[in-house]
Amino acid sequence: MDKTQPSSPLAIASPGDSSPGRDVINVVLDRLEREGGWTAPRKDGFTYLGSGHATHVWADPPVFDDGFHLSRLHVETDFVRRAEKADDSALACLNNLFLNAIIRDPDDPTRLRLHASFFVHHDIANWVGPLFGQVIRLQAIEAARAVSPVAAQLGGVPDLTPHPEAGPRPDFDIVLEGFEAFARRRGEAPCAWPSDDYIDLARIFQRPPCLHAVADVSGLSAEFPFLGGSSLVTFVTNEDHPSLGPGLLVMLRLPGVMDDGDAATLAMRLNGLERTAETGVAFTGSWCSDEKSVAWVSFFPNVVQQRGPLSLLGVNMLGRAHFTATKVYGDDWTRVPARCALERMAEPEVPS
Repeated sequence: MDKTQPSSPLAIASPGDSSPGRDVINVVLDRLEREGGWTAPRKDGFTYLGSGHATHVWADPPVFDDGFHLSRLHVETDFVRRAEKADDSALACLNNLFLNAIIRDPDDPTRLRLHASFFVHHDIANWVGPLFGQVIRLQAIEAARAVSPVAAQLGGVPDLTPHPEAGPRPDFDIVLEGFEAFARRRGEAPCAWPSDDYIDLARIFQRPPCLHAVADVSGLSAEFPFLGGSSLVTFVTNEDHPSLGPGLLVMLRLPGVMDDGDAATLAMRLNGLERTAETGVAFTGSWCSDEKSVAWVSFFPNVVQQRGPLSLLGVNMLGRAHFTATKVYGDDWTRVPARCALERMAEPEVPS
């Protein structure tokens, strides 16, 4: 694998250009403040302190790409400090259990945070904005609810931050209390993701570069080129989150079997790339290692379901499959022939 980080092909927009990321952040901040949430300003966004764990929210400077002003939104929650046992294997396994990725502080590998990000332009801001606000709340809740067992497992301590004026936050503020109760109520209902959408998405996928796509009312699977073979994207609705209930589980599984340690190292490296490289796709979920393989896993509970986003999630997974194959592994989707799993299974045996 090429260990160099791919450079961004995008041009930095001038200071006077529109920033959809900043616009989204302003809307989310205004709502949190009106609802009484604990916030503190920072130069490029704000910090939310509604759970005791500081959740930092910011937007990168906008870039101009293919006719759009494109911004990247980040939400990063302080989680555990002094995690001396946080090796790749432990974190890659833990990432299977969280909505968003556990990442290391680049300056202190024993300090862990939860991280998610979105790319946004004005045409999709009305969809990304509400989802981004929900991710901020869910990530703050997850950090507070999960920190004690994780800190104990990793030999660390909770990473807590007092509000600069109001002091420590011993429990959830009213914003998080209300949202958590609402999320649990939504989790008591059947899966809210429309079943017909999977069939429609499969029809979109059933053309190059997709190698094969099938769907029914319970989900979808699609294969994309990967070094002459294929990676597998799946959307399924028969998996529940332990505390948030039904939702949509989306995965991208890479082919091949490797040593557990190598798989964990690869998963953590891919999470690092997702956080810093110009992938062009949302970083909501994480790369994990499981059974000697590596997969991207993201779960969207009922509480974040909105009408119309499944096609955007499909495009997002196509972009992730493309980035991973071409930018990380050096594949060429325009030149290298690839075959789906069914074609490879149907190959006649070569006579001896």
